[in-house]
Amino acid sequence: MNNFTIYYSTREAFYNLIEGKTIPTIDQVTPAENPNHDGNLTHACIGTIKAEDLRDVHFKMNMIGESMNDAEWKEFTNDLQEMNVGHASMSVGDVAYCHKTQTYYYCAEFGWKALENPYAK
Repeated sequence: MNNFTIYYSTREAFYNLIEGKTIPTIDQVTPAENPNHDGNLTHACIGTIKAEDLRDVHFKMNMIGESMNDAEWKEFTNDLQEMNVGHASMSVGDVAYCHKTQTYYYCAEFGWKALENPYAK
């Protein structure tokens, strides 16, 4: 099992991402990679999960509601709203960071694509 940190797109970015008008960039996903970040984020970090691979990430994030009771689901969706995220399942444009490979991937229309990281060491 690998650790993956999950970033969901915010409401403002969501439609441009799912329509393919833009793709996420490291600077917009997480300020952790860029010490000079301007604070303009298109994604919110929703947490870290354990998964075998990216396919498993997608499956788990789309089945997340199945593992929660009503109170947990309400808390999860309220947390998403507070983070300005308008969707609860993995969607096109959302990002998964693989801790093992230290690579960011975005959910594409078909499959996953690695994000270029100009700050990688």
